Amino acid sequence: MAELYVLLFRSIVGNIGYAVAWTVLPAGLHHAPQAAWPWPTDWIVREAARHRPFVWMVGRPVPHPVEFGGVALRPGAILSVSPCLLHHDERHWNRPDVFDPERWAHPDTRGPYLPFSAGPFICAGAAVAQTMTADAVAALAGDARLSVLGGRTRPVVTNAAAPRAFTLNRTTEPVTRSHAPEGR
Repeated sequence: MAELYVLLFRSIVGNIGYAVAWTVLPAGLHHAPQAAWPWPTDWIVREAARHRPFVWMVGRPVPHPVEFGGVALRPGAILSVSPCLLHHDERHWNRPDVFDPERWAHPDTRGPYLPFSAGPFICAGAAVAQTMTADAVAALAGDARLSVLGGRTRPVVTNAAAPRAFTLNRTTEPVTRSHAPEGR
């Protein structure tokens, strides 16, 4: 049971942490410091998952003989797809190496998007992970200005594509209070 708990903890908390970090890092690097983010949170989260998906490689067994890209695959062979390479393919994405949340405003201009795999093998927690990441980023950025120091967008690849260390500065907006008229 302890191993199962650790596996579930790492699968959920670790991946949501990576997703939040990969969202605030490029968003923080690609806008004016101390300015509000000019994009909706959902666009930033989706673009971060496209630009730096934390799942580096997805592999699935081939169920029946098939030819793919001129290569014959036998049943049981493992077919692997890299979401990162797919999301950076110039044949499917305009300026794929650019972090551009604006691309999510135009659904007809996007290419294949597989941050959580797809089809019958899609991550069971994909919708929950997307919502948790967006909610965490919205809460973090809500009434604050975020800026990044020391951030680099080249990942450390281990069991996932982890972001390198960076410093996130969060500055809250001063609260304006109305004052009661003098003499009261």
